[in-house]
Amino acid sequence: MIKNLSLERTIKDLHGLDTIEPLEDVNACRQLWASFREANGLSPIATDILTSPNGNQKIAKNSLPTWSLSLAASTTSGVDLCQWSTVECENICLGLHRGRNEFENVRNIQRVRTWFLTYHPKEFVTVVKWELERALRNRRRAVGPQAKIAGRLNAYSDIRWERLAPSLFMSGVRFYDYTKAPPKVRDSRPANYHLTYSINEKTTARGLAERLSAGPVAIVGAYRKGQAPIPTSSHARVIDGDKTDARYRDSAGTIVYLSRKGSKLKALSPFIREDLLTRVTL
Repeated sequence: MIKNLSLERTIKDLHGLDTIEPLEDVNACRQLWASFREANGLSPIATDILTSPNGNQKIAKNSLPTWSLSLAASTTSGVDLCQWSTVECENICLGLHRGRNEFENVRNIQRVRTWFLTYHPKEFVTVVKWELERALRNRRRAVGPQAKIAGRLNAYSDIRWERLAPSLFMSGVRFYDYTKAPPKVRDSRPANYHLTYSINEKTTARGLAERLSAGPVAIVGAYRKGQAPIPTSSHARVIDGDKTDARYRDSAGTIVYLSRKGSKLKALSPFIREDLLTRVTL
């Protein structure tokens, strides 16, 4: 494997692919996934690649049932899935330092998914698309022909899926993600793919304003959930981002305030940027 290059670059170097298209034989792809799991020490049972709506505590709060994709955070798989992250971001990453993600067996499952994507990208995309189609089909059988579901393809990663696998963005699914990429890097997306821009310790007031003009922006606060009311800003609307993960409902110009989470994020961390609430200019 090519060490710590971006996923897009790695797939290009290994397979000559700029865009991953699904294959026709879904059953063969699912069988390969089962064999790949077994070869990497996991159960050979063809467990789904996507996480079901109840598999993530916060995502379970969404009004639409939401399927998510949990890959290995940062560079922990040998491939960089978060090419816009900073050192501070990696040090406090929720994909490594919160809840079940602190357990090695959970991280190992995420690494195996990432390796399957890296070495078998067409089969990976085929299985993920099939799982989304199945989820949407089951939802419509239960609720009605116009029912929708949601999808979050970057639970702990920051991949430009709109470039890498555009075929995933099927109608009937409201896709959304957080990203640390600047808006100009991700300005060509399907209409059903919503992005919330995240800031870090290097973001300036001007950088925040640029992101707010393109979409909602997530800011991590100093308090743990429920310790204090969320702050306000005279310059922008601030909402409590802990109430739901349904960011696809948020509009540009909105600040999504997230409480401090994870075992590594301290109240005085430079990643805490409440200072920007009083400095933003729209």
